[in-house]
Amino acid sequence: MYIFYGHRVLPDKQAVNVQGPDSGNVISVSNLERLLDRLTDYKCVSVDELGDMRDVADDRCYALTFDDGFKDNLDVLLPILKERGLQATYFVATRFLQGEIPFEYDLWQRVSHNGDSDDDYRTVRLQMKTGNYATRQAGMNEKYPQSDSNRTSERLMLSRDELVELSRESMLSIGSHSHSHLVLSRQLPWVAFNELSYSKRAMESWIGRRIEHFAYPYGARSFWTDWLARLAGYRSIFSTEAKRAQRFQFCMPRIPLERAHAALDLEL
Repeated sequence: MYIFYGHRVLPDKQAVNVQGPDSGNVISVSNLERLLDRLTDYKCVSVDELGDMRDVADDRCYALTFDDGFKDNLDVLLPILKERGLQATYFVATRFLQGEIPFEYDLWQRVSHNGDSDDDYRTVRLQMKTGNYATRQAGMNEKYPQSDSNRTSERLMLSRDELVELSRESMLSIGSHSHSHLVLSRQLPWVAFNELSYSKRAMESWIGRRIEHFAYPYGARSFWTDWLARLAGYRSIFSTEAKRAQRFQFCMPRIPLERAHAALDLEL
């Protein structure tokens, strides 16, 4: 059983020479199509079905998951899924549905506007990544004050209304990716629990369906964050441990889409 994860899916021309946070987040349409062609003999299942598969080690099946809630998941990815009759799960961070953009994209826009380099972006990101929401925003505002001129006019993320629209698609499952996309294992316990529980309750009230699955931002988990996820009411959680799933368990590993071909090669 393979569980793959990605973030953005962009047309080929837009996926060329990406920089900043898109460097590890983008797969082109043609590369995704090639992977899906290779998976033709495998069964695509939803994460909702995983709990009913007691032993998934020998099953020639896979699941597709996409993190954060980028708007191209609606505009570019959804038509591909529909054309091929495939299922997928979108793990969404609820703060992004309210008009904010991910920390990395906000920082990249400010760094680029300031004329700094990709190396500067990576250095500052590393310094600020593990903070809470308030300290990350304060750190960015101190080093790179926000203005209209360093904000893109492009809308990167899904809106709340678009999430509701997506939740009505039969081939899609919606899961939580926390509220503010923090490194939960580095937060105070009550901050981490609020991130887990608020996003779940909010999306359940918006779409009228239970949110049972959670994917860790950055894949950063610990024993106590797993326990908090159980306490918040999740049926399963997903990491970024890049290996094949051998059996259903509360925390499931996921393989990044850019390493999918290498993972499949190991089976040959």
